[in-house]
Amino acid sequence: MNSLLKLLLLLSCMVLANFSVAQAETHYFFGLENLHGVWQVNKPESEREKAFQLKYHLISKDKAFVEVYGDPAKQTTETIFYRDGKDLMATHYCARGNQPRLKMFNSAQKNTVEFKFQDITNLSNKNDAHMVRMKFTFIDKDHFEKEEVYLVNGKEEASSMSLVRVN
Repeated sequence: MNSLLKLLLLLSCMVLANFSVAQAETHYFFGLENLHGVWQVNKPESEREKAFQLKYHLISKDKAFVEVYGDPAKQTTETIFYRDGKDLMATHYCARGNQPRLKMFNSAQKNTVEFKFQDITNLSNKNDAHMVRMKFTFIDKDHFEKEEVYLVNGKEEASSMSLVRVN
């Protein structure tokens, strides 16, 4: 009887461990993975906004999530989201030629994922424009808002956009 109890306890531990891993994998990117696909500006007001797209896809055995940003007919920028241990990181490969790394922090807002500046490569002057914060607010499965904050000449400049799923 004692051996049967030990076996049942061992099996229970294995099932719970597998459930915990599966649950963690579900939230590997804290909801960003639900953006997979193509997005456009909701209610565009110009031809430039009509041509603008955000595309999201997984790479690297689904361990990195890529955002391709911009007009597909011109050069795009990319942000790659990935885990570094328990932290969710983002490296933004900017059209300005620098690469800020941002780290997710716990947001006080529900349905929001926020990142703050950690460090940067290829910044020739500390006053050169570079991203310092990024925020995603999930509205529903077909709508989200994105905010980006850049440091420009020592001052923060924020921009935001409302996006709708294309496919």
